[in-house]
Amino acid sequence: MMNIFSSPVKIIIICFITIFTACRCDNKKNAPVPSLPIDPNMSEISMSLSDLLVEIEIVRFETRPECLLSRNPRLILLDKEKIFISSAESILIFDRKGKYLSKVDAKGKGPQEYTRVTVSFVDSAEKSIQIVDEDKIKIYGYTGNYIKTLDLPVRAGGAIRNAKGQMLIPCVQIYNTNNRDMLYLLNSDLSVKHIFKSKNPVVLTDVQQNFQYYGNPYETGNRLFYSEPFVDTIFEIADTSLIPHWHINLGKYKPETRVGLNVPLRRNATDKIFDVVPRESEKYFFIEYNFDQGIYMSVFNKLSGSYIFHQKYTREDFPNGSRPVLGIKNDMLKNVPAFWPKFFKDDLAISLIDPIQCSEDFLKDMGINIDDNSLLFIGRLK
Repeated sequence: MMNIFSSPVKIIIICFITIFTACRCDNKKNAPVPSLPIDPNMSEISMSLSDLLVEIEIVRFETRPECLLSRNPRLILLDKEKIFISSAESILIFDRKGKYLSKVDAKGKGPQEYTRVTVSFVDSAEKSIQIVDEDKIKIYGYTGNYIKTLDLPVRAGGAIRNAKGQMLIPCVQIYNTNNRDMLYLLNSDLSVKHIFKSKNPVVLTDVQQNFQYYGNPYETGNRLFYSEPFVDTIFEIADTSLIPHWHINLGKYKPETRVGLNVPLRRNATDKIFDVVPRESEKYFFIEYNFDQGIYMSVFNKLSGSYIFHQKYTREDFPNGSRPVLGIKNDMLKNVPAFWPKFFKDDLAISLIDPIQCSEDFLKDMGINIDDNSLLFIGRLK
């Protein structure tokens, strides 16, 4: 019998596997990039939440003086045991039923403190919370204890880890500089492995930059993606290369970079789309953007290549300074506000709602006071 692992045959097999893998990678890089067309003037499409979700769960966060959530808290992470919430200048930890466990509360100017909470993430493997503080990352334990400070090689707009334990750092973009760094890939020891250059070559020395811009790395289906401001392509981050993932097609509504940077230029550009936020799950894009004094929200089905929800909101939809919850009509629960996810994990779509945005009937049914902590709505996507 022939030994298939003899040297000549083994070499042939290895060569075949190498060529096959390389061809698959090349095919992926050369494959047509699907398009996500965005048109504010398309006809409105209504949808009920039951068309999108299989089930929905509500988590009530415990309300006590030591764990009060501010207005507009942000979800950092939800896992099988804990929920991590960024609130004003602290990070609060609850269990999966909403019971308060602990917090990180170290705002200040000392060496073991952070100046503010802008972007933070949880390292589940190390059981730590990492707070991005400009060119540093302050690391704390789950009980709020200070662990250490990491010095970054760049002023960071955020951070995310990949499966290899490497860190991706989006750089704050200053558009009067040439050949800008866009994204840093750091090894686990924070040494620089690779620097991705900006895909936006525009250099503007004659326009005042009124806003701070940086990209948004995110994870979907165990894959990392990245979108850069004023660049109409979402990229998959594949080691040290960026592979086009989806093309955001704004057509005639796409603004120039100089218009997006400057407040006076923006005000005059009523025919352009600004602040596009595409949030991605395995099957859908949930898209928000601003156009001509209106807020637009849409849901795009990636499998069918079509929109299943599209709605425009203006000031007339929320008179007297009220704070309604914009999004998809919630027909799965009684007397609840609309549902719009801001966070995705596997097949879950998650939203935070403040009691002040809920109806009196809902608060009464749930036994909730208007000044209680926020509610977490967790929906399972179809």
